Amino acid sequence: MSDSLKEKQLFRGFIGGDSFQTKKGFKGNKLDTLWAKYLFKSLDLDDEELAVIALQSSIADLDSKVIGGELGTPYSIGGYGFYAKNQFEMQSTLLKDGERINSKGRNFLSIAEWGKVDEQLDKLGHHGAHTFLRAIRGDSFACLAVKKSAFSVAKYLLDIGIDPLHDNEEGHDLLYIVKEQYSDLSKELLQLQRDYEVVSVKVMVPTQLKELSNRNDELEGFFLPIYTLYNRFVIFIINQFYRSFSGIN
Repeated sequence: MSDSLKEKQLFRGFIGGDSFQTKKGFKGNKLDTLWAKYLFKSLDLDDEELAVIALQSSIADLDSKVIGGELGTPYSIGGYGFYAKNQFEMQSTLLKDGERINSKGRNFLSIAEWGKVDEQLDKLGHHGAHTFLRAIRGDSFACLAVKKSAFSVAKYLLDIGIDPLHDNEEGHDLLYIVKEQYSDLSKELLQLQRDYEVVSVKVMVPTQLKELSNRNDELEGFFLPIYTLYNRFVIFIINQFYRSFSGIN
């Protein structure tokens, strides 16, 4: 093998911002500085091909963990900022509690009036669009992938070296987050099925029947592939944990 060919194989990074399109339809330019943005987008689409491209960047850091999020500031991982719904909820709670403390003995509001105040404080607390329902400092990219039900990307990230035994700030590793996500999906599926059962016993005009049928089809089309991916991912991650523990022992 020639020296020049060896050098090309060792090279990691992009040249000239070549354009690309993944099989799932994402279009972009290969620029090193966009790696975290593309990795985040791969979670939205569960696009393993896009994750591969993102991590070819010369500055990509697979070991990045979630930081920040204090007092309503964005979380960050790999230099890419984002919000999570749980931090808005915490911020809203702090605002409401603070308002009640400040108003004690001075402002006497009815329950309805406090409701309007709380509504405005919620808007103030939710000051940006959230990317995740819940994020915790110390989460890895694999944790975020699972929280997005991007199981194909999560599997790829584990394949290339993310540690499944790493704990976030709450002491939760990847297996805990997988179980948490399964519980959330199960609750959502159960609620949708209950809604379907309640509405289906009512007398409806043809347009309502069609809408309900479409909703049920969407339900099955959305959840069944996710559960199939989830089951495959659980088998994979159990094997990963077994290998990790075997390596430790």
